[in-house]
Amino acid sequence: PVPARVISPHSTPGEAGRLPVLLLPGEPEESRPPQAQPGVEAPAGRRVLVIDDEPEICSAVTRALSPKHTVTCATSPSAALELLRRASFDAIFCDVMMPEMSGPEFLAQLSRQSPLLAPRLAFISGGVFAPKTQQLLAGLPNPMLEKPFELAQLRSLLARLAA
Repeated sequence: PVPARVISPHSTPGEAGRLPVLLLPGEPEESRPPQAQPGVEAPAGRRVLVIDDEPEICSAVTRALSPKHTVTCATSPSAALELLRRASFDAIFCDVMMPEMSGPEFLAQLSRQSPLLAPRLAFISGGVFAPKTQQLLAGLPNPMLEKPFELAQLRSLLARLAA
């Protein structure tokens, strides 16, 4: 098995930011494990994308799922969309409230760019207070995981998304 890698964005004021990415070879669709049952941990080797403007959340999810799964972090929705143009993921965890665009706005972009990945996205949030955002989320089929979350909840949701 390939060890999980943490992706660390680097930026210098006045210069373009850098986001080193390790792309691992994917497995053929027919060799993927059978669907996981809800409440059961996802089989090892899942590729997970975490989108959160708080690097600490990315680090926490990486620690929780590594080394069993490969976790890639993006601290902005635009960086995540660029990653998704070049790499495949089994599950996506996306923060709801981010400066550049909201989680639901990201989902809309993802649905246009990679419609088959949209059902594999789950929102993570420390609380959605705006009534408009609450209504929007209520109308979406994607699950939501409230921060702080338990490790078992995260792993169970990963199993559901990646199934």
